[in-house]
Amino acid sequence: MIQDDVFKVIGDSSLSRQVQEYGLVSMIREGFPAESAFGVQRAIGASKTEIEMITGVSYRTLQRHVEKKNNLSPVVSDRLVRFLNVLNEASKTLGNKKNGIAWMNRPCRPLGNKKPIELVDTIVGSSQISDILGRIRHGIFS
Repeated sequence: MIQDDVFKVIGDSSLSRQVQEYGLVSMIREGFPAESAFGVQRAIGASKTEIEMITGVSYRTLQRHVEKKNNLSPVVSDRLVRFLNVLNEASKTLGNKKNGIAWMNRPCRPLGNKKPIELVDTIVGSSQISDILGRIRHGIFS
């Protein structure tokens, strides 16, 4: 389930307020400010490669969007929301954001020994991650 305020998990109060005011779908369609990708990167300590995996956009292209004060495309904005929603779910399941981030960056056997962060860029990957988190929440061996 998509959280209406996914930016709370990374502590971005400015975007949290905008999402509350305009609605998440409207914000995605308009495109988030390009700086929000770097806000996610800073909040989770992601590498350049990881933020590229999350957004599907090269690091340099993200930098150019920031320099030109462009918004991200709706597709990239949606990918950020998808990632933050999964991170929020992992954080709640595992007790806190630090544990959620650590889990997202460790190989996971049910995911073919891939790191969850490597699969969150697709709906299918996000769904698989959510299923595993659900099993963890319910004490089902994964």
